[in-house]
Amino acid sequence: MGSAARSAAERYVEAVNAADIQAMMSLFAPDAVLKHPTGTYDSSEKIRGFYENIVFRGQAQVTRTKLLDEDGFSMMEMYAVSPFRPDYKQYAVDVFEVDAQGLVTQLSIYYVQLGPPQE
Repeated sequence: MGSAARSAAERYVEAVNAADIQAMMSLFAPDAVLKHPTGTYDSSEKIRGFYENIVFRGQAQVTRTKLLDEDGFSMMEMYAVSPFRPDYKQYAVDVFEVDAQGLVTQLSIYYVQLGPPQE
């Protein structure tokens, strides 16, 4: 059985792929902070807006490639493909920090977008 952080990371992928805002928000502590290249989201309302207006709007499907799990945090490497740009993969590393209840207190997202292979 994995840690609470690993469980949060796995449920995160499910919530993104289902575009399920309720499932997504249930992962976060009320005072959670999300750090992303587009900004820092430091309230439940701002985090909800990030997923509704950025992540879910792109309709991306996420595939996990690696998951490192330690006590209290997980680091997950993944890539996402959107039906709007199926020739591009968005690669990311997400770092999940969780509290004693298994809720995400901080999520830091790092990514790079790569285009189609060069011929």
